[in-house]
Amino acid sequence: MRGIIYVIRDLDSLALLEMEGQKRMEGKRGKIIFILALVITIGSFQYSTELSEHRYHLLYGSLFFLPVMLAGFWFGLVPALVTSVGITVLLLPFTFMYWKGLSVGDFNNVMELVLYNAVAAILGTLKDREQMEQKRRQEVEKLTTMCQSVSGLGHDMKTGLAAIGGFSRLLRKHLPSEDGYVEKLDIIITETQRLEAMVENMLDFSRPLKLNLSRQDLKQLADQSVTALSEMARERKVQVRSKISPHLPEVFLDPLRLKQVLLNLLLNAIEASPEGETVELDIYPKRREIIIDVRDQGCGLPPGKKEEIFSPFFTTKSKGTGLGLPIAKKIVEAHQGNLEVLENPVKGVTFRVIIPLETVNS
Repeated sequence: MRGIIYVIRDLDSLALLEMEGQKRMEGKRGKIIFILALVITIGSFQYSTELSEHRYHLLYGSLFFLPVMLAGFWFGLVPALVTSVGITVLLLPFTFMYWKGLSVGDFNNVMELVLYNAVAAILGTLKDREQMEQKRRQEVEKLTTMCQSVSGLGHDMKTGLAAIGGFSRLLRKHLPSEDGYVEKLDIIITETQRLEAMVENMLDFSRPLKLNLSRQDLKQLADQSVTALSEMARERKVQVRSKISPHLPEVFLDPLRLKQVLLNLLLNAIEASPEGETVELDIYPKRREIIIDVRDQGCGLPPGKKEEIFSPFFTTKSKGTGLGLPIAKKIVEAHQGNLEVLENPVKGVTFRVIIPLETVNS
C-alpha cells in the first residue's frame, strides 16, 4: 500500500512538472524576444545618431552590455555568445564606416567588441556551471524520490508474489503430471519467478549498497562470468572472447557485486550481437586504473539515447526492466569507479568499467 501511495504522489508531481515546463517555455520565448528587441533598439539608435554626438555613442556602447548580460544570466554560454557575436556583427559596419586609422575612438570601439564577447563567455560559463549543479541536485532528489517509490512498491509486490509462487509450487506438487492444468501452472510459476527477479532488481536499485570487500583475482571472476554465459552464447551462435592482461594485480572488490556487473554487461552484449559475431571482454591496467571493456557487435544505441541508457526503467528490450545498467553503474560507483558507454568505430558499443587502483587496493 505504501508503494501505491508513493506512485500516486509521483504522478501528481509529474503533472505539476509538466505544467511548470510549459510556463518556463513561454517565459523563455518572452526573454528571447526582449533581448532581441533590446539589441535592435540600441542598434537603431547607434546608427541614427550623428557621429559628433560622442556621449550618446558611449552610452549606446555601454547599453549593449545589457542584452549580453541578460543572455548570460538567463540562458548560459552559447546563447550569450550568440548575442555578443550578433552585436559584434551589427556594429562592425559602423566601426569600419568611421574608421580613422586606429585612433583612440577606433581602439575603444574594438575593445568594446572584444569585451562584449569576453563578458558573454564569463557570465555564460558561470551560468552553465550553476545549471549543471542545479541539474545534479534535481537528479539526486528525483532519484531519492524514485528509490522511495520503488522500495515501497517492491516490498508490497514481493509479499504478494511470494504467496502466489509458494501456493503455485505447492499445488504443482500435488497435481499428477498428466493433469491438463499442469502446463498452465508451470507458466504461472515461471512468470512469478520472473516477476520476483524483477522485484529483487527494483529493491537492489532502491536500497544502499553495502560492499563486502576482499582481495580478489579479477581474471578468475571474469572467467567465471564468461563460463556462466557460455551456453547462452552458443544458443545464440555468438562467440565470447576474453583478453585479460597477465599483469593484473589482485584488488579489493566485492566479488559478488562485480560479478553481477560483468554478467549484466556480457548478457547485454550477447543479446545485442547478431549470429556469428563476437563479444569481446578486455581487462587491463592503465596508469592507476583498471579498465574492463565489454564490446558488442550490435546495431549500436538509438539516436539521442546515449544519455538515457543509465536512467532507471529505460530499456530497448521488449521484456527488459530497465534496471540492469543503473544497478551496474551503482555498483561500479560504489567501488569509486565509473561506467561509461562508447560508440565502436564500425558497429556496436563498448561498455567501459573504470576502477581506480588507489581505491581498490586501499
